[in-house]
Amino acid sequence: MHAEVQPMLIGNLGGLPYLAVFVTALLAGYLIPAPEEVVFVLLGYAAVFQDVNIIWVIAAAIFGIAVSDNVSYWLGRKGSTWVDKFEKMVGTQIVVKYEKEIHEHAGKTIFTSRFIPTIRVLVPILAGTLKIKWKTFFTHDLAASIVNTGALIAIGYIFESRISEVLSKVNSTRHFLSLVSLAIIGTIISLILKSIFFKKDQKIKD
Repeated sequence: MHAEVQPMLIGNLGGLPYLAVFVTALLAGYLIPAPEEVVFVLLGYAAVFQDVNIIWVIAAAIFGIAVSDNVSYWLGRKGSTWVDKFEKMVGTQIVVKYEKEIHEHAGKTIFTSRFIPTIRVLVPILAGTLKIKWKTFFTHDLAASIVNTGALIAIGYIFESRISEVLSKVNSTRHFLSLVSLAIIGTIISLILKSIFFKKDQKIKD
């Protein structure tokens, strides 16, 4: 079913589907032009059609996120021109806000940031820059990744039939366009959530 879609979602790397999941999770939020929410739901969906264990799929994804977040943490801790450029792109006001929150509630901020688009990339960098203990960063970031990633992949896996119904309404030659549309919708939702979150925080600050 939907054979044309499967390779695009989970990769066709011979006998290494878990490696494909790991690489996808590693690059999600950085080089893949789609929100993590969309990426992981689609990975869960694709896992239904592969000869894989869903638990290992989730584990591979969490491992990929852990590696990327820890790289960001250590880049921030050691100092990097990339870190400076990213912080400028995000904005001084947001950086200062989360630096303060990390100082006051490091574990809580690290955990909750994983559920917020863009901030999930910023906070590991700031945690490193502020010299937060690696154990504190790692345990809270890993806990959040298990909850967030596990839930998203499980949603795609459990609701495979619903997703298949959507895909079945278009011709096979248009499957790719349907996936792109899902990615665009996910991006818009992430931007809206981020906008609402920042506006709310700004009102509280004022």
